[in-house]
Amino acid sequence: QAAVFQRARFAVGSHGTGLMNLIFSQPKDADECALTRVLEFVCGMRSIGFAAGCPYRKTTYAYLGGAPWLDFHHVLYSSATPRMVAVNLNEVEKALHEIFTIDPKIAHGWAA
Repeated sequence: QAAVFQRARFAVGSHGTGLMNLIFSQPKDADECALTRVLEFVCGMRSIGFAAGCPYRKTTYAYLGGAPWLDFHHVLYSSATPRMVAVNLNEVEKALHEIFTIDPKIAHGWAA
């Protein structure tokens, strides 16, 4: 997993221990994207009953948000139960658009 995250330009996932592997991501060469872009799905006020510590207290961002090689973006769960989470697809689309249009080299061929 460490090797995969070392090469990652993008990471998408629900908050949790899996995204903690972002600690292994590294700043890229000058010819590459300088940051690893991260889209983290997190609990919030709409899903406060889903997990203790909501909102944001225990997100990956809380632990790694100061890492200068990571660029975090978040989408809140629109609803959640212990068996299912849901997100608003318009919010996901907006976050992906932000991620892929920050750097024109990344946006080319990825986002309209």
